[in-house]
Amino acid sequence: MSYKDNRDSLFLCVEAEILRIAIYDIKIKNRIMEIKKMRLMIMMLIAFMLGACSRSDDMEVLLGKVPSDAGYVIGVNVEELLKKGDIKDFSALPPAIEQYLNSHADCKKMLLPLFSEDSGIGHTAAVCFNSKGYDWVIAIVEDKAKAETALAGSGLGERGVIDGGILWISSGSPNKEEINRCMHLGESQSVLSEVPAKEMADMKKDIEVYGNISSFLSSSDMSFSDVSTIKLVLASLFNDAKYLRGGIVFEKGEMNGEFSVLNSKGKDAKLSLETSRLNEDFLKNISGKYDLLAGFSFSEKAVSKLIGQYANLLSLGGYGNLLEGFSGRMALGMNVKDFLKHNEQSGLTVVMEFKNGDTAGKASQGISNFLGSGVLVSAQGNNVIIGTTLPAGTSDSELIGGLNGSTLGVACNISGITEGTGATVWNRWDSGYMRAVPDGKGVRLEYKLTTKDKGGNALLLLLESIAQAGKENEAIKNYLYR
Repeated sequence: MSYKDNRDSLFLCVEAEILRIAIYDIKIKNRIMEIKKMRLMIMMLIAFMLGACSRSDDMEVLLGKVPSDAGYVIGVNVEELLKKGDIKDFSALPPAIEQYLNSHADCKKMLLPLFSEDSGIGHTAAVCFNSKGYDWVIAIVEDKAKAETALAGSGLGERGVIDGGILWISSGSPNKEEINRCMHLGESQSVLSEVPAKEMADMKKDIEVYGNISSFLSSSDMSFSDVSTIKLVLASLFNDAKYLRGGIVFEKGEMNGEFSVLNSKGKDAKLSLETSRLNEDFLKNISGKYDLLAGFSFSEKAVSKLIGQYANLLSLGGYGNLLEGFSGRMALGMNVKDFLKHNEQSGLTVVMEFKNGDTAGKASQGISNFLGSGVLVSAQGNNVIIGTTLPAGTSDSELIGGLNGSTLGVACNISGITEGTGATVWNRWDSGYMRAVPDGKGVRLEYKLTTKDKGGNALLLLLESIAQAGKENEAIKNYLYR
C-alpha cells in the first residue's frame, strides 16, 4: 500500500468518524423517529406551553396513564419553560416562537385551536410517550364539552380523542384498544412502577426523559440488523443495561443536560471497560488554532482488549504491533474548514500517549513508516504527535475545559466553524460539548451548548435554529464544498 493510500485512508476514516460524532448520524436519527412525527411532537409541546398557566400538578396523574412498556417518556416543566421562553402575552409571542410556528403552518393550523384559554383543556402538564408503535401526547381535560368543541375545530380528525378525562393526541390514527388499556392500568402496570420513571414527577429539569431500552428498540423503525447491532454494543459496554434516564435544562446563555444508562434496579449500569480521564496537561499537547477537539482515555487493559478484537478490522497487516505500549489516551484537534476543504498542509493533529519515551519513540517510527513521509510524525516525551500542521494560534481553553475529566468526548467552537459560511442563526451559538464522564461504576453522558450572548435565551435560539435548520445547513454545505 502506497503512502498516499495510507494517508488518504487515515484522513477519510477520521473525517467520517469525527463528523458523525460531532454533528449527528443522519441515518440513525431518521430511523429512530420519522421527521413528520418529530415535527408533530414538537408542535404539540409548544402548543401546550402557549396555553399553560402554572407548574404541572398533573404530571403524576398523566404518568399513571403511561404503560410500563413504553419505549420513551418525555415530561415537560411547563411553568419554567414559559418563564424561560419569555412568554407573557400570548397575542404577541417572541419572534423565535412565531418563526417556528410559521415554518410549520400545517401543524399550527391543526393544533392551536386546542390551546385557547376557553378550550376546556388543562394546560398544566404535557407528557409524550411511545407505546405499541404509537407516539402520543396527553393532557388533562377540565371541561369535556368545551374540549370536544375545541377538538372538533382543530383539524386533528381521528388523531385526537378525549377519553377518561384525558386528551389523547396520536401521530397516527389512535388505537382505541390501546387507549383503553392505558386508562385502566394497575399500580404495577404504569411507568410509575419503574423507579427511574417515577422520579420524573418531581420535574427537577425543564424537560425530563426516560426510556426503556428494549421497548424503545422493539417499537422503533430501525431494521432488525440495526437493532441487533445496538443491543450487541450495549451488552459489550454495560452489564444489565435496561433504562436511559436524563433531561434538559435551559439557562441564560446556555442549555445543558445529562443522560445515564441504568440497570434493572434503577442504578448506574456498570461499564465493562476500565476507564481513565482526559486532563488539561495532555490536551494542551495539541497546539495551534482548532475549532473541534475530540479525545478518549481508557485503561491499557481495555485498549489491549479492543485492539485484539478489532485488529483485522483495522487492517494493520504487518504493522500489528504499531500500538504496542499505547496507554489508552488519545486526542485530536481539527480546524474543520481547512480539513474539509482538503488542505493537506493544515487542519488536523493527533496526540497519542504511550507508556514511556522509549515506546513512544518506537511507535513514532512505526507510524511514520505506515503513513509515509508526507505526514508529520514525531515523538515528544511519552507522546506521539501525528498529522498535518494546524493554523498558528493558541489552544482553546474553553474546548479543553469541555473535555477535561471525561473519558470520551467531543467539543467544538460552533461560531468558529460557522463564521463566514452564511449561517446567520447557528452562528449565534458559541460552543458546545458532548462527553462521557465516569460516575461510580457507570458513566454519565453530559452535553452543553452556550450562546454568544452570555445572557441570551437558549430556548428561543434553539427553536429558531430548528426552524432555520434547512437553510443554515445548506449555507454551510455550499461553503465547505464549493
